[in-house]
Amino acid sequence: MVISLLSDNTQDINPITHNTENSRIGIYSTIDSASGGVCEDYIKKARYEPYIDFSAHFHPLNIAFAPSPYSMAGFDHSPPPGSPFGMQPPWATELVQEMKDIKSKMKSLDKIERAVNQISSKLSELEIQVSEIDKRVADTEHAATFITAQYEDKSTALKEATRRIKTLNDECNSLDTKVKH
Repeated sequence: MVISLLSDNTQDINPITHNTENSRIGIYSTIDSASGGVCEDYIKKARYEPYIDFSAHFHPLNIAFAPSPYSMAGFDHSPPPGSPFGMQPPWATELVQEMKDIKSKMKSLDKIERAVNQISSKLSELEIQVSEIDKRVADTEHAATFITAQYEDKSTALKEATRRIKTLNDECNSLDTKVKH
């Protein structure tokens, strides 16, 4: 077995065993002498392009749980077998609860809206009644003005008639006194 010391602090991968080996002295790459001595270019390339073991992806159990190319971020994992849908995420539970709260508030808003509509219709009826009363009051005021004017005219005419009667009475008395004398 040949051991070579690397000058930089990158990790070397053994091209034979595909393992990394670290030591107290530094980072080493082990090359099996049976390989006939692997060239330095392969070791440098292995340093920057780590070996990927694709055989794990083709295992029958891994294929069943392999991520789908159409999966979304945060939803990469399938639910465990036996659970058709899995657990509901907490944010979905919160959204459902908020929607229930909104529904209950909408019911109370509907009740409030009905109450406001009833009050509005009663207010409209009251406005109609008040406008009718205002019209009656205006008619009554007009009638009162007319009656007051008529009273003033009759009162003036009565005073004039009373004064004239008194004048005529005085003339009658004076003529009567003259006739008797």
